[in-house]
Amino acid sequence: MKNIKKLIAMLLCVMMLVSVVACNTAKTDDDAAADDGIVDITYAQWGNDLETENCQAVADAFFAENGKIRVTVEQINQDDYATVLNARAASGELPDTCIMGEQTTIAWALNGMLLDVSDMYADAPAKPLECITFTYDGHDVCYGAANEMGLLYYNRDMFDAAGVDYPPTNPEEAYTWDEFIEVAKQLTLDKNGKTPNDAGFDAENITQYGVVINTRDFEWDALAQSNGGGISVDKKTCTFGSAETIEAAQAIADLTFKEHVQPVLDSSNSESVDGNICAGNVAMTIDGHWAIGVALNASDINYGIGVLPKFKTPVTFATGGPNVAFATTEHPEEAMTWLAWYAKEENNWDNLIATGIWMPTLESYYTDAALTEKWLSEPGYASVKDDAMAVFPAYYSYQSAPAWCYNANYAPMVEVINNAMAAVWSGDVSAEEAITAIAPEVEQLFNEGM
Repeated sequence: MKNIKKLIAMLLCVMMLVSVVACNTAKTDDDAAADDGIVDITYAQWGNDLETENCQAVADAFFAENGKIRVTVEQINQDDYATVLNARAASGELPDTCIMGEQTTIAWALNGMLLDVSDMYADAPAKPLECITFTYDGHDVCYGAANEMGLLYYNRDMFDAAGVDYPPTNPEEAYTWDEFIEVAKQLTLDKNGKTPNDAGFDAENITQYGVVINTRDFEWDALAQSNGGGISVDKKTCTFGSAETIEAAQAIADLTFKEHVQPVLDSSNSESVDGNICAGNVAMTIDGHWAIGVALNASDINYGIGVLPKFKTPVTFATGGPNVAFATTEHPEEAMTWLAWYAKEENNWDNLIATGIWMPTLESYYTDAALTEKWLSEPGYASVKDDAMAVFPAYYSYQSAPAWCYNANYAPMVEVINNAMAAVWSGDVSAEEAITAIAPEVEQLFNEGM
Protein backbone atom coordinates (compact mmCIF):
# COMPACT_ATOMS: atom_id res chain seq x y z
CA MET A 1 0.00 0.00 0.00
CA LYS A 2 1.42 3.31 -1.08
CA ASN A 3 1.59 6.41 1.12
CA ILE A 4 -1.66 8.04 0.08
CA LYS A 5 -3.60 4.86 0.71
CA LYS A 6 -1.96 4.55 4.11
CA LEU A 7 -3.14 8.04 4.96
CA ILE A 8 -6.68 7.17 3.93
CA ALA A 9 -6.51 4.00 5.98
CA MET A 10 -5.26 5.82 9.08
CA LEU A 11 -7.95 8.48 8.81
CA LEU A 12 -10.80 6.04 8.37
CA CYS A 13 -9.57 3.76 11.13
CA VAL A 14 -9.39 6.69 13.55
CA MET A 15 -12.91 7.65 12.55
CA MET A 16 -14.12 4.13 13.17
CA LEU A 17 -12.53 3.95 16.61
CA VAL A 18 -13.97 7.29 17.62
CA SER A 19 -17.36 6.22 16.34
CA VAL A 20 -17.31 2.94 18.25
CA VAL A 21 -16.39 4.67 21.52
CA ALA A 22 -19.00 7.36 21.06
CA CYS A 23 -21.74 4.90 20.20
CA ASN A 24 -20.95 2.64 23.09
CA THR A 25 -21.01 5.49 25.59
CA ALA A 26 -24.09 7.16 24.12
CA LYS A 27 -26.56 4.31 24.42
CA THR A 28 -26.99 0.68 25.40
CA ASP A 29 -28.87 -2.14 23.72
CA ASP A 30 -31.66 -1.67 26.24
CA ASP A 31 -31.94 1.99 25.30
CA ALA A 32 -31.98 1.26 21.57
CA ALA A 33 -34.87 -1.17 21.66
CA ALA A 34 -38.33 0.03 22.53
CA ASP A 35 -40.44 -1.72 25.17
CA ASP A 36 -42.38 -3.49 22.43
CA GLY A 37 -39.21 -5.10 21.04
CA ILE A 38 -38.98 -2.90 17.96
CA VAL A 39 -35.45 -2.05 16.83
CA ASP A 40 -35.00 1.31 15.12
CA ILE A 41 -32.28 1.69 12.52
CA THR A 42 -31.44 4.43 10.04
CA TYR A 43 -30.80 4.47 6.30
CA ALA A 44 -29.17 7.49 4.65
CA GLN A 45 -29.53 8.40 0.98
CA TRP A 46 -28.96 11.35 -1.35
CA GLY A 47 -32.14 11.38 -3.44
CA ASN A 48 -34.38 14.36 -4.02
CA ASP A 49 -37.61 14.79 -2.04
CA LEU A 50 -39.57 12.44 -4.30
CA GLU A 51 -36.97 9.68 -4.15
CA THR A 52 -36.66 10.08 -0.38
CA GLU A 53 -40.42 9.83 -0.01
CA ASN A 54 -40.54 6.70 -2.16
CA CYS A 55 -37.61 5.18 -0.28
CA GLN A 56 -39.36 5.76 3.04
CA ALA A 57 -42.48 4.10 1.63
CA VAL A 58 -40.36 1.01 0.87
CA ALA A 59 -38.92 1.08 4.40
CA ASP A 60 -42.43 1.35 5.83
CA ALA A 61 -43.48 -1.69 3.81
CA PHE A 62 -40.51 -3.58 5.27
CA PHE A 63 -41.64 -2.70 8.80
CA ALA A 64 -45.22 -3.67 8.01
CA GLU A 65 -44.01 -7.07 6.86
CA ASN A 66 -41.58 -7.89 9.69
CA GLY A 67 -43.02 -5.84 12.56
CA LYS A 68 -39.72 -5.73 14.45
CA ILE A 69 -37.27 -3.58 12.48
CA ARG A 70 -38.25 0.04 11.81
CA VAL A 71 -36.18 2.02 9.31
CA THR A 72 -36.01 5.80 9.18
CA VAL A 73 -34.72 7.26 5.92
CA GLU A 74 -32.37 10.24 6.21
CA GLN A 75 -31.88 12.58 3.26
CA ILE A 76 -28.40 14.07 2.74
CA ASN A 77 -27.50 16.47 -0.05
CA GLN A 78 -25.63 14.53 -2.74
CA ASP A 79 -22.94 17.18 -3.20
CA ASP A 80 -22.09 16.99 0.52
CA TYR A 81 -22.63 13.26 0.98
CA ALA A 82 -19.03 12.14 1.50
CA THR A 83 -18.22 15.16 3.68
CA VAL A 84 -21.24 14.55 5.89
CA LEU A 85 -20.49 10.84 6.31
CA ASN A 86 -16.86 11.57 7.21
CA ALA A 87 -17.95 14.13 9.79
CA ARG A 88 -20.50 11.75 11.26
CA ALA A 89 -17.92 8.98 11.43
CA ALA A 90 -15.63 11.25 13.41
CA SER A 91 -18.43 12.21 15.81
CA GLY A 92 -19.75 8.68 16.26
CA GLU A 93 -23.05 9.41 14.53
CA LEU A 94 -22.98 7.28 11.41
CA PRO A 95 -26.31 5.85 10.24
CA ASP A 96 -26.77 2.11 10.53
CA THR A 97 -27.08 1.66 6.78
CA CYS A 98 -26.93 3.82 3.69
CA ILE A 99 -26.66 3.96 -0.04
CA MET A 100 -22.96 4.66 -0.27
CA GLY A 101 -21.40 7.30 -2.48
CA GLU A 102 -19.77 5.36 -5.30
CA GLN A 103 -16.56 7.40 -5.25
CA THR A 104 -15.49 6.35 -1.75
CA THR A 105 -17.01 2.88 -1.36
CA ILE A 106 -13.83 0.88 -2.04
CA ALA A 107 -11.78 3.04 0.35
CA TRP A 108 -14.30 2.59 3.18
CA ALA A 109 -14.56 -1.17 2.64
CA LEU A 110 -10.78 -1.52 2.38
CA ASN A 111 -10.39 -0.01 5.83
CA GLY A 112 -12.95 -2.12 7.67
CA MET A 113 -15.71 0.48 7.87
CA LEU A 114 -18.36 -1.67 6.16
CA LEU A 115 -19.92 -4.97 7.17
CA ASP A 116 -19.33 -7.99 4.94
CA VAL A 117 -22.23 -8.27 2.48
CA SER A 118 -20.92 -11.27 0.56
CA ASP A 119 -23.89 -13.41 1.64
CA MET A 120 -26.53 -10.80 0.83
CA TYR A 121 -27.58 -12.53 -2.37
CA ALA A 122 -27.30 -16.11 -1.13
CA ASP A 123 -31.04 -16.73 -1.67
CA ALA A 124 -31.39 -14.60 -4.83
CA PRO A 125 -31.66 -16.18 -8.30
CA ALA A 126 -28.50 -14.39 -9.43
CA LYS A 127 -25.94 -11.77 -8.51
CA PRO A 128 -26.46 -8.22 -9.70
CA LEU A 129 -24.96 -7.15 -13.01
CA GLU A 130 -21.17 -7.08 -13.16
CA CYS A 131 -21.17 -3.39 -14.13
CA ILE A 132 -22.55 -2.45 -10.69
CA THR A 133 -20.40 -4.86 -8.70
CA PHE A 134 -17.68 -3.22 -6.60
CA THR A 135 -14.53 -5.35 -6.44
CA TYR A 136 -11.10 -5.10 -4.90
CA ASP A 137 -8.17 -7.50 -5.10
CA GLY A 138 -10.37 -10.05 -6.85
CA HIS A 139 -13.16 -10.01 -4.26
CA ASP A 140 -16.67 -8.57 -4.47
CA VAL A 141 -17.02 -5.78 -1.91
CA CYS A 142 -20.63 -4.72 -2.46
CA TYR A 143 -23.27 -4.26 -5.12
CA GLY A 144 -25.21 -1.35 -6.56
CA ALA A 145 -28.69 -0.93 -5.12
CA ALA A 146 -29.94 -0.20 -8.62
CA ASN A 147 -28.64 -0.32 -12.15
CA GLU A 148 -28.59 3.07 -13.86
CA MET A 149 -27.38 3.58 -17.42
CA GLY A 150 -26.61 6.75 -19.33
CA LEU A 151 -29.21 7.75 -21.93
CA LEU A 152 -29.63 10.40 -24.59
CA TYR A 153 -32.78 12.35 -23.70
CA TYR A 154 -34.45 14.51 -26.33
CA ASN A 155 -37.44 16.80 -26.86
CA ARG A 156 -39.67 15.15 -29.47
CA ASP A 157 -41.49 18.37 -30.29
CA MET A 158 -38.22 20.11 -31.17
CA PHE A 159 -37.19 17.22 -33.44
CA ASP A 160 -40.60 17.27 -35.13
CA ALA A 161 -40.45 21.01 -35.68
CA ALA A 162 -37.02 20.67 -37.30
CA GLY A 163 -38.07 17.67 -39.38
CA VAL A 164 -35.27 15.56 -37.90
CA ASP A 165 -35.54 11.83 -37.23
CA TYR A 166 -35.46 10.79 -33.58
CA PRO A 167 -32.10 9.54 -32.18
CA PRO A 168 -31.14 5.85 -32.58
CA THR A 169 -32.26 3.30 -29.99
CA ASN A 170 -29.92 0.55 -31.25
CA PRO A 171 -26.35 0.84 -29.84
CA GLU A 172 -24.86 -0.41 -33.10
CA GLU A 173 -26.62 2.41 -34.94
CA ALA A 174 -25.60 5.14 -32.49
CA TYR A 175 -24.84 8.56 -33.92
CA THR A 176 -21.22 8.98 -34.91
CA TRP A 177 -19.80 12.16 -33.38
CA ASP A 178 -20.05 13.97 -36.74
CA GLU A 179 -23.67 12.88 -37.14
CA PHE A 180 -24.38 14.04 -33.61
CA ILE A 181 -22.96 17.49 -34.35
CA GLU A 182 -25.03 17.82 -37.52
CA VAL A 183 -28.26 16.90 -35.72
CA ALA A 184 -27.41 19.33 -32.92
CA LYS A 185 -26.89 22.10 -35.49
CA GLN A 186 -30.31 21.48 -37.02
CA LEU A 187 -31.85 21.82 -33.55
CA THR A 188 -30.00 24.98 -32.50
CA LEU A 189 -31.85 28.25 -33.15
CA ASP A 190 -30.91 31.88 -32.70
CA LYS A 191 -33.44 34.66 -31.96
CA ASN A 192 -34.28 34.86 -35.67
CA GLY A 193 -34.83 31.13 -36.07
CA LYS A 194 -31.56 30.54 -37.90
CA THR A 195 -29.36 27.49 -37.29
CA PRO A 196 -25.53 27.34 -37.32
CA ASN A 197 -25.86 26.05 -40.89
CA ASP A 198 -27.59 29.26 -42.04
CA ALA A 199 -25.94 32.44 -43.22
CA GLY A 200 -26.30 35.21 -40.66
CA PHE A 201 -26.63 32.87 -37.67
CA ASP A 202 -26.23 34.89 -34.46
CA ALA A 203 -24.10 32.82 -32.06
CA GLU A 204 -24.44 35.52 -29.40
CA ASN A 205 -28.24 35.25 -29.23
CA ILE A 206 -29.19 31.57 -29.17
CA THR A 207 -32.68 30.79 -27.88
CA GLN A 208 -32.64 26.99 -28.33
CA TYR A 209 -29.56 24.80 -28.01
CA GLY A 210 -29.17 21.48 -29.75
CA VAL A 211 -27.41 19.72 -26.88
CA VAL A 212 -25.96 19.87 -23.40
CA ILE A 213 -23.37 17.22 -22.52
CA ASN A 214 -23.30 16.32 -18.85
CA THR A 215 -19.75 16.88 -17.62
CA ARG A 216 -19.88 14.90 -14.39
CA ASP A 217 -16.71 12.83 -14.29
CA PHE A 218 -18.26 9.41 -14.86
CA GLU A 219 -20.48 10.65 -17.69
CA TRP A 220 -18.00 12.35 -19.98
CA ASP A 221 -15.55 9.55 -19.15
CA ALA A 222 -17.93 7.13 -20.91
CA LEU A 223 -17.65 9.20 -24.08
CA ALA A 224 -13.86 9.17 -23.72
CA GLN A 225 -13.99 5.38 -23.33
CA SER A 226 -15.98 5.25 -26.54
CA ASN A 227 -12.92 6.80 -28.17
CA GLY A 228 -10.50 4.35 -26.50
CA GLY A 229 -9.51 6.71 -23.67
CA GLY A 230 -10.90 7.77 -20.31
CA ILE A 231 -9.56 6.98 -16.87
CA SER A 232 -9.09 3.33 -17.82
CA VAL A 233 -10.23 1.14 -20.67
CA ASP A 234 -9.10 -2.24 -19.33
CA LYS A 235 -9.57 -1.59 -15.55
CA LYS A 236 -5.86 -2.28 -15.09
CA THR A 237 -3.94 0.62 -16.60
CA CYS A 238 -4.59 4.36 -16.57
CA THR A 239 -5.37 5.82 -20.01
CA PHE A 240 -6.45 9.27 -18.86
CA GLY A 241 -3.49 11.08 -20.41
CA SER A 242 -3.96 9.47 -23.82
CA ALA A 243 -4.57 11.26 -27.10
CA GLU A 244 -7.97 9.55 -27.22
CA THR A 245 -9.05 11.16 -23.93
CA ILE A 246 -7.84 14.56 -25.09
CA GLU A 247 -9.67 14.23 -28.41
CA ALA A 248 -12.98 13.30 -26.77
CA ALA A 249 -12.76 16.05 -24.15
CA GLN A 250 -11.94 18.69 -26.74
CA ALA A 251 -14.82 17.50 -28.93
CA ILE A 252 -17.22 18.05 -26.02
CA ALA A 253 -15.87 21.56 -25.40
CA ASP A 254 -15.98 22.32 -29.13
CA LEU A 255 -19.75 21.85 -29.08
CA THR A 256 -19.81 25.19 -27.27
CA PHE A 257 -16.98 27.24 -28.72
CA LYS A 258 -16.62 25.85 -32.25
CA GLU A 259 -19.97 24.36 -33.25
CA HIS A 260 -22.19 26.79 -31.24
CA VAL A 261 -24.75 24.08 -30.40
CA GLN A 262 -24.19 23.98 -26.63
CA PRO A 263 -24.16 26.69 -23.93
CA VAL A 264 -21.08 27.28 -21.80
CA LEU A 265 -21.20 24.42 -19.31
CA ASP A 266 -21.64 25.03 -15.59
CA SER A 267 -23.50 23.38 -12.73
CA SER A 268 -26.78 25.09 -13.66
CA ASN A 269 -27.14 23.33 -17.00
CA SER A 270 -24.80 20.36 -17.08
CA GLU A 271 -25.66 18.15 -14.14
CA SER A 272 -29.23 17.00 -14.79
CA VAL A 273 -32.15 17.19 -17.20
CA ASP A 274 -33.80 19.75 -14.91
CA GLY A 275 -31.65 22.60 -16.17
CA ASN A 276 -32.02 21.84 -19.88
CA ILE A 277 -34.63 19.38 -21.22
CA CYS A 278 -37.16 20.19 -18.49
CA ALA A 279 -36.43 23.90 -18.87
CA GLY A 280 -37.60 23.59 -22.47
CA ASN A 281 -34.63 25.28 -24.14
CA VAL A 282 -32.43 22.30 -25.08
CA ALA A 283 -33.18 19.55 -27.60
CA MET A 284 -30.84 16.79 -26.35
CA THR A 285 -28.90 15.96 -23.22
CA ILE A 286 -27.15 13.03 -21.58
CA ASP A 287 -28.14 11.91 -18.10
CA GLY A 288 -28.81 8.77 -16.08
CA HIS A 289 -31.93 6.64 -16.31
CA TRP A 290 -33.14 7.96 -12.95
CA ALA A 291 -34.12 11.23 -14.64
CA ILE A 292 -37.22 9.48 -16.00
CA GLY A 293 -38.67 9.00 -12.53
CA VAL A 294 -37.31 11.98 -10.63
CA ALA A 295 -37.75 14.74 -13.22
CA LEU A 296 -39.20 14.03 -16.65
CA ASN A 297 -42.38 12.22 -15.63
CA ALA A 298 -43.28 15.19 -13.47
CA SER A 299 -42.76 17.63 -16.35
CA ASP A 300 -44.93 18.42 -19.37
CA ILE A 301 -42.08 17.79 -21.82
CA ASN A 302 -42.81 15.40 -24.69
CA TYR A 303 -39.54 13.48 -24.44
CA GLY A 304 -37.91 10.36 -25.80
CA ILE A 305 -34.78 8.32 -25.07
CA GLY A 306 -32.01 6.96 -27.25
CA VAL A 307 -28.42 5.73 -27.01
CA LEU A 308 -25.37 7.93 -26.51
CA PRO A 309 -23.38 9.13 -29.52
CA LYS A 310 -20.13 7.27 -30.11
CA PHE A 311 -16.64 8.07 -31.24
CA LYS A 312 -15.40 4.58 -32.16
CA THR A 313 -17.48 2.06 -30.21
CA PRO A 314 -20.83 2.27 -28.37
CA VAL A 315 -20.40 2.78 -24.61
CA THR A 316 -22.66 3.98 -21.83
CA PHE A 317 -21.90 4.45 -18.18
CA ALA A 318 -23.20 2.29 -15.35
CA THR A 319 -23.90 3.53 -11.88
CA GLY A 320 -25.84 2.56 -8.79
CA GLY A 321 -24.79 3.47 -5.28
CA PRO A 322 -24.35 0.29 -3.23
CA ASN A 323 -26.38 -0.37 -0.12
CA VAL A 324 -24.01 -0.87 2.82
CA ALA A 325 -24.14 -1.42 6.56
CA PHE A 326 -21.54 0.36 8.66
CA ALA A 327 -19.30 -1.67 10.95
CA THR A 328 -20.20 0.72 13.78
CA THR A 329 -23.89 -0.20 13.85
CA GLU A 330 -25.17 -1.63 17.14
CA HIS A 331 -27.67 -3.71 15.19
CA PRO A 332 -25.71 -5.61 12.53
CA GLU A 333 -28.24 -8.44 12.19
CA GLU A 334 -31.15 -6.06 11.74
CA ALA A 335 -29.16 -3.86 9.38
CA MET A 336 -28.28 -6.78 7.13
CA THR A 337 -31.86 -8.13 7.28
CA TRP A 338 -33.09 -4.76 6.02
CA LEU A 339 -30.52 -4.52 3.23
CA ALA A 340 -31.11 -8.09 2.05
CA TRP A 341 -34.86 -7.44 1.90
CA TYR A 342 -34.41 -4.06 0.22
CA ALA A 343 -32.14 -5.53 -2.46
CA LYS A 344 -34.85 -7.76 -3.90
CA GLU A 345 -36.67 -6.32 -6.91
CA GLU A 346 -40.10 -7.30 -5.62
CA ASN A 347 -39.61 -5.27 -2.46
CA ASN A 348 -38.61 -1.96 -4.07
CA TRP A 349 -40.71 -2.46 -7.19
CA ASP A 350 -43.75 -0.25 -6.63
CA ASN A 351 -42.00 2.85 -5.35
CA LEU A 352 -38.65 2.81 -7.14
CA ILE A 353 -38.67 0.52 -10.19
CA ALA A 354 -42.24 1.00 -11.40
CA THR A 355 -41.90 4.77 -11.08
CA GLY A 356 -38.88 4.94 -13.39
CA ILE A 357 -36.35 5.87 -10.70
CA TRP A 358 -34.45 2.57 -10.49
CA MET A 359 -33.62 -0.11 -13.04
CA PRO A 360 -33.50 -3.78 -11.97
CA THR A 361 -30.10 -5.15 -11.00
CA LEU A 362 -30.63 -8.68 -12.33
CA GLU A 363 -29.66 -9.60 -15.87
CA SER A 364 -32.88 -11.56 -16.35
CA TYR A 365 -34.91 -8.36 -16.63
CA TYR A 366 -32.88 -7.43 -19.72
CA THR A 367 -32.74 -10.86 -21.36
CA ASP A 368 -36.12 -12.43 -20.53
CA ALA A 369 -38.76 -10.85 -22.77
CA ALA A 370 -41.57 -11.55 -20.30
CA LEU A 371 -39.73 -9.87 -17.43
CA THR A 372 -38.76 -6.91 -19.63
CA GLU A 373 -42.40 -6.48 -20.65
CA LYS A 374 -43.53 -6.70 -17.01
CA TRP A 375 -41.02 -4.02 -16.00
CA LEU A 376 -41.56 -1.58 -18.83
CA SER A 377 -45.34 -1.86 -18.74
CA GLU A 378 -45.28 -0.03 -15.41
CA PRO A 379 -46.67 3.55 -15.20
CA GLY A 380 -43.25 5.18 -14.94
CA TYR A 381 -42.50 4.22 -18.56
CA ALA A 382 -45.90 4.97 -20.07
CA SER A 383 -44.64 7.79 -22.31
CA VAL A 384 -41.42 6.09 -23.43
CA LYS A 385 -42.23 2.37 -23.39
CA ASP A 386 -41.38 1.78 -27.06
CA ASP A 387 -38.04 3.57 -26.69
CA ALA A 388 -37.25 1.73 -23.47
CA MET A 389 -38.14 -1.67 -24.94
CA ALA A 390 -35.67 -1.00 -27.74
CA VAL A 391 -32.88 0.56 -25.67
CA PHE A 392 -32.65 -1.28 -22.35
CA PRO A 393 -32.41 -4.97 -23.44
CA ALA A 394 -29.69 -4.11 -25.96
CA TYR A 395 -27.80 -1.37 -24.15
CA TYR A 396 -27.10 -3.02 -20.78
CA SER A 397 -24.28 -5.09 -22.31
CA TYR A 398 -22.55 -1.85 -23.37
CA GLN A 399 -22.48 -0.45 -19.84
CA SER A 400 -19.00 0.33 -18.53
CA ALA A 401 -18.28 0.44 -14.81
CA PRO A 402 -16.55 3.66 -13.75
CA ALA A 403 -13.21 3.26 -11.97
CA TRP A 404 -14.95 3.74 -8.62
CA CYS A 405 -15.98 0.08 -8.83
CA TYR A 406 -12.39 -1.13 -8.50
CA ASN A 407 -10.07 1.73 -7.50
CA ALA A 408 -9.69 2.96 -3.91
CA ASN A 409 -8.41 6.36 -5.04
CA TYR A 410 -11.31 7.36 -7.25
CA ALA A 411 -12.34 10.32 -5.06
CA PRO A 412 -8.94 12.07 -4.96
CA MET A 413 -8.40 11.19 -8.60
CA VAL A 414 -11.58 12.89 -9.85
CA GLU A 415 -11.04 15.88 -7.59
CA VAL A 416 -7.86 16.54 -9.56
CA ILE A 417 -9.66 15.86 -12.85
CA ASN A 418 -12.72 17.98 -12.13
CA ASN A 419 -10.67 20.96 -10.94
CA ALA A 420 -8.62 20.95 -14.13
CA MET A 421 -11.45 20.19 -16.55
CA ALA A 422 -13.62 23.08 -15.34
CA ALA A 423 -11.32 25.40 -17.31
CA VAL A 424 -11.80 23.25 -20.42
CA TRP A 425 -15.58 23.37 -20.22
CA SER A 426 -15.45 27.15 -19.74
CA GLY A 427 -13.15 27.55 -22.75
CA ASP A 428 -10.20 29.00 -20.82
CA VAL A 429 -7.73 26.26 -21.75
CA SER A 430 -7.57 23.44 -24.26
CA ALA A 431 -8.18 19.82 -23.31
CA GLU A 432 -4.59 19.04 -24.27
CA GLU A 433 -3.20 21.66 -21.89
CA ALA A 434 -5.38 20.60 -18.97
CA ILE A 435 -5.08 16.85 -19.36
CA THR A 436 -1.34 16.84 -20.11
CA ALA A 437 -0.69 18.90 -16.96
CA ILE A 438 -2.52 16.54 -14.59
CA ALA A 439 -2.02 13.17 -16.30
CA PRO A 440 1.05 12.16 -14.20
CA GLU A 441 -0.78 12.86 -10.92
CA VAL A 442 -3.91 11.03 -12.10
CA GLU A 443 -1.84 8.04 -13.20
CA GLN A 444 -0.02 7.92 -9.87
CA LEU A 445 -3.27 8.02 -7.92
CA PHE A 446 -4.77 5.36 -10.17
CA ASN A 447 -1.83 3.01 -9.71
CA GLU A 448 -1.75 3.54 -5.92
CA GLY A 449 -5.48 2.84 -5.72
CA MET A 450 -5.26 -0.56 -7.43
